[in-house]
Amino acid sequence: MDNFDINKMYKRLHDDYEEAFEITKNGTVKSNNENFEKVCKFLENYKTLMRADGISVGDFNIKIVGKGEIEQVNHNKKEMAKLVGVANQYYIKACRALDIQPNQEYINVIIREN
Repeated sequence: MDNFDINKMYKRLHDDYEEAFEITKNGTVKSNNENFEKVCKFLENYKTLMRADGISVGDFNIKIVGKGEIEQVNHNKKEMAKLVGVANQYYIKACRALDIQPNQEYINVIIREN
């Protein structure tokens, strides 16, 4: 794999992260049925990369919910928060590889040169 392919992969990871983990107006990660599907797809697409780093995302119990299923909605939000923690590492890694700063709406991190 040449440098162009690696940059392309990290650019796609960066973009996929920002699409899957949308930030709401009040600053929380959007947790709805549509987003759960995006997050599952993100994790599926990058599980090999994570595995190469020795990280295996455990089973997560997110279910598509209907109106009024508040207990499952709250459970889904909790699961989403756990997944954001893992995905943030790869978002930062992609930003470093691309030599760009992370979007401050997603993560309060500034990458400094060594």
